[in-house]
Amino acid sequence: MTIGLGCMRLSTEASRSDATSEAVVHAALAAGVRLFDTADAYALEDADVGHNERLLGRLVPSDAVIVTKGGLTRPGGRWHPDGRAKHLATAARASA
Repeated sequence: MTIGLGCMRLSTEASRSDATSEAVVHAALAAGVRLFDTADAYALEDADVGHNERLLGRLVPSDAVIVTKGGLTRPGGRWHPDGRAKHLATAARASA
């Protein structure tokens, strides 16, 4: 059985804290979580895109799995769908 954790709020809340995020991820790992769900748009705004992926990439060990999604952007902190092939291909390369 794989236990997963969605990590959006670790990067989308204005009051986010790296120390709190690290504590949450370490607690999840200690509890047996091995699947972490993220997206490139889990960020405060477009200039911050990829924040959650970078956070998890830094904290999650190689024996766990990080899955990610694409198709959203964060202009001005708003959620905006963008399912164009060009955007998805660019997002997938950046996420990798």
